[in-house]
Amino acid sequence: MKKIVLFALLSILFTNCQSDDSEHENADNSKSSITFTLNDKTQYVTATDVSGSGIDVTWAKSESTATAENEYSIYGSFIIKNPASNDNRDSGDVYFQIVTSDAKLTAGKTYDISFNYLNSGVHDIPLAYDPVVCYTSTDLFEGVKTAGKIKINSFDGTTLKAEFSIDNLTNKNPYSDFGFCNGTKIIEKSFTFTKGSIIAIAE
Repeated sequence: MKKIVLFALLSILFTNCQSDDSEHENADNSKSSITFTLNDKTQYVTATDVSGSGIDVTWAKSESTATAENEYSIYGSFIIKNPASNDNRDSGDVYFQIVTSDAKLTAGKTYDISFNYLNSGVHDIPLAYDPVVCYTSTDLFEGVKTAGKIKINSFDGTTLKAEFSIDNLTNKNPYSDFGFCNGTKIIEKSFTFTKGSIIAIAE
């Protein structure tokens, strides 16, 4: 009889441990994040607030009654991973869209990245220290050669997990001319995001 009672108690404890581990794993998996590599050189990770907590990476859905298209807007803030002492430590942010006729994003499917709005693009991206480049951050915009892809790994209506890449973003603002830095005119450069990974939560 004692053995039966002991076995029952152990079974309950084991079940509770499994449940706790599962809940802990789900909680960890729900944390948002963004990482990518710029021009196959500089790595970026999720930006943090003053308390050291990661700033939420979010997504939001809007529907167009005129075109029957769904638009998923994704926003995230980032900083340079392990910056050198000369790097700009301020954070930048990226804002882009997925425009699709799909009622819900489909796991395993790859969508085009779109920059539909005036404030879309990459803002204040901190740049790794380079003695040739006198400015330490820049905005990036969609150019004629810009192309982005995002592959959906999983999507449950709340948490979006995906991999992404963006080719040929430009520092040329389509609404204004280049400025000067230390008396030298800034020239157009091409920027590419690779090894992008994102976990975004619903706003």
